Amino acid sequence: MSQNTQNPLPAIERTLPFAMQMGPLAEVMLDFFTSKRTKLTIPIVFDVHGVPAFTFSGSIPSKPEHFHTYTRKQLREILATSVELGHQYGNADFKAKVPTYTSTAPHMIAMLERTYKVSKGANEGQIRNLWAHAMGSARGQLKRIANANLKATVIKDGDAWYAQGVVDSMGNPRVYVSENKARKAFIRSVKGDKWYEGLDKAGKTALLATAKVYKQGHKVEVVKKDGNTPKHVAQSASTPYTLDVLAEMPAVSVIRLAKKAGAPESVYKGKGAKDRSITWIGDNPLKVAQSDASL
Repeated sequence: MSQNTQNPLPAIERTLPFAMQMGPLAEVMLDFFTSKRTKLTIPIVFDVHGVPAFTFSGSIPSKPEHFHTYTRKQLREILATSVELGHQYGNADFKAKVPTYTSTAPHMIAMLERTYKVSKGANEGQIRNLWAHAMGSARGQLKRIANANLKATVIKDGDAWYAQGVVDSMGNPRVYVSENKARKAFIRSVKGDKWYEGLDKAGKTALLATAKVYKQGHKVEVVKKDGNTPKHVAQSASTPYTLDVLAEMPAVSVIRLAKKAGAPESVYKGKGAKDRSITWIGDNPLKVAQSDASL
């Protein structure tokens, strides 16, 4: 047997939780560190944080390019980085049982040998590899952070989408990074999570076309008319109408905008209608965003 021969990674059941999918990887790495082999070839890549990912779809790799070779030093450094991440986003067991100074081969062996028993949820009682479980937790948190950053970017750029009636826990319109995601969210809100069951591609497309969604305006805030207490409207649905823009618009256009968005007659009729309409628009950006055909 060659010095660099390693146990093959078994077929992966991709419907299992991430930690269970990565359990066999932990076993293969444990076997490697307890051997005298100098290299390990596996269908896995690691991100900058040390979180592993498969290089293939399905249960087994099928192409030579799926495989990557790591030396003992490279793998130790990657896993040491993953320990830092585990202490930042992993569970309490990982933080308590895996020292922050983990860096040597014996350290890696001790870490990869540890297991974790899921204590709650749908998978309660499931036995997992502790490192794989920590990486699953960290991976989920990194995704949430990336998603939040992406949403912040699209809001800043004026490219966010919203689904009518879909709000977050604070009652604010929930942000979506694309029109398609917003459409799916609206359909889920009225049809349920399994809205797509029994529909072919054409049926799904037709149903999604009925969703009530709207796009964010430009990256500006609406504020109350000068003379009143300034009030930045803290809503996710921005509009393209700043105070300066509204002030420069003809009175008839501002009044029409408020009327179209649902302002009462007391706002858009009579003397001072433009000023009242500007104030009302500042207080109701969501209604303006929904009614403005340019969004």
